[in-house]
Amino acid sequence: MDNQSESADIAYEKGLYREAYDLYAKVRIQDAENWQAVYKQGICQYHITYSLSSLLDDVLYALEIIKRTHMSKDKRMECYLEMCNALMDTALSLYKTLNTSRRYHNIKKDVYQIRFKEYVIILINAATLLKPFEELKEDRIKLLRLIIKHTKGVKYLTEEFNEADKELSEIDDSYTRSRQGCYIATCVYGSYDCPHVWTLRRYRDNKLAKTRRGRAFIGIYYKISPILVKLFGNKKWFKRIWKKWLDKKVSKLQNEGYESTPYEDKER
Repeated sequence: MDNQSESADIAYEKGLYREAYDLYAKVRIQDAENWQAVYKQGICQYHITYSLSSLLDDVLYALEIIKRTHMSKDKRMECYLEMCNALMDTALSLYKTLNTSRRYHNIKKDVYQIRFKEYVIILINAATLLKPFEELKEDRIKLLRLIIKHTKGVKYLTEEFNEADKELSEIDDSYTRSRQGCYIATCVYGSYDCPHVWTLRRYRDNKLAKTRRGRAFIGIYYKISPILVKLFGNKKWFKRIWKKWLDKKVSKLQNEGYESTPYEDKER
């Protein structure tokens, strides 16, 4: 079996995914608890058929095998990190293929969006593998930042952006500080990067921040609003009350010419 596993790994490293898939299948027949053969076969199948569900199912099954196996925390972390790196390599390969296809205009827009979303989902799952280990926190932060970079302002990836945005806010203080407020609006609308909040951020930077009274309001708001969100942010009545007022405010601002398109904060 060792020879068969070695042959499968060689084919896998060479990108001979059809051959590697068949070899890993034989390895699994002989050893159903071989977690590496399980997840690598899933990656091979993704390269062959673009079956994302099969890939993720095989990764989950490999995790189940690892959890059933008695091993030290360090060894388990090694296993998780190996799968994380394999998923990242798969995502990078897909990303390069998509960029090449788009450059030569030989991919339809809807197909591109489907595949690009798969790229993001694979990265999200890679980041999730790092979550149980505090030692891998910095690696997870880098991955989440990459996900946010590729999903920010992309309408069909709003859900994925919000998920990464929420996770990164919980573990990276510097990211939270860089978002410069709009705490209540972010709480109400579920994201710092969405049309309503883009409008409010434009109003803050282009109107309020330019007057002494406006800057004073911003300062007070930044001191009070995080406390309010922390105390009541998960309450329906809090969001309902603020949403009613914010919807009216945003509508008025948009009528005055403040846009709702993607926006980068101005440094102050």
